Amino acid sequence: PVATLDRDQAARQEGVRATLTGLDPARVGVRVGGLEALVLERSPDGLVFAVPEAAPAGLQPVEFRAAGAFAEARLRVFGDAVRPEEVTVLLRRTLEPADLERRLKQLDPAFGLERVRSLNPAGAALASEHVCAGSLAEIRVDGLPLGLAIERLERLEAEDPGLVGHIDPASDYGVKPHGPEHPGQFDHLGGVGARAAHERGLSGAGARIAVLDTRVSPHPELGERLRPGYNAREDTTDTSDGYALDSSGHGTPVAVLAAGRSLGVAPEAEVLPLEVCDDAGLCRSSDVILGTCFALVAAEREGRSSRLVLNYSLGGDTEVGALKA
Repeated sequence: PVATLDRDQAARQEGVRATLTGLDPARVGVRVGGLEALVLERSPDGLVFAVPEAAPAGLQPVEFRAAGAFAEARLRVFGDAVRPEEVTVLLRRTLEPADLERRLKQLDPAFGLERVRSLNPAGAALASEHVCAGSLAEIRVDGLPLGLAIERLERLEAEDPGLVGHIDPASDYGVKPHGPEHPGQFDHLGGVGARAAHERGLSGAGARIAVLDTRVSPHPELGERLRPGYNAREDTTDTSDGYALDSSGHGTPVAVLAAGRSLGVAPEAEVLPLEVCDDAGLCRSSDVILGTCFALVAAEREGRSSRLVLNYSLGGDTEVGALKA
């Protein structure tokens, strides 16, 4: 028996069509990630099932069973952090917004272009194959199921080979707000072996730590090693605000723990602040991608790519292919 799905990925509760060979669709039961799935529709050659609301995120087995016969397929399940009506497309070269909008409407009238942003805001000279050489398009899908929308957007690559790098559901990461460390509560530097490294002369000198987070404010622990950064959320170089000692601070404590003079793991490293999260700790995946490209391009331009560290004190439940690349 063979089962073929009409898409490779889907959101929870999204309907997915399966074409079945060697199985009787009228008698088949379906499980996704080990959980029973509701069958919405049956036809002579297959069925439509709903991805269970509690299905685990990530690549999951989809099992079809009937009267001792069995077939299996694979489906990437989106997590809770996806934005239900938005998709991001990494373009390997820049298109005029009007041209891209026209192509999207030809694919499906439900598509609308939200905005296009360069992955290289500093304007550095990059090889065409560089992952940050193009742009990132944010696209509204206006009610289309996410998996189906992505499957249709993949036709952009079929029509124009080499145009598309990655197509991902737009998703939100998050940070857990906390205040700066209180000295004496726990020897965090000793706990990770940093003190022993310092004694061997390993201090982070010459390295740059890109802190992709909320704002990083000027702080005596960082001094002049806090370099001018980039605000991916607003596409500006303004990345600082008044430092707060309450629980709303996140980026600044992270930077201090990474490179603070007395509290940091790498007390002589530079800090490149990249604002990719808002004050509530919500981080759009597209902003995280743009902040990452800013750090990569700046390091490459200055010939110090091998001395760059990317710090993400954030997390989400849905893989983003463009960020992985």
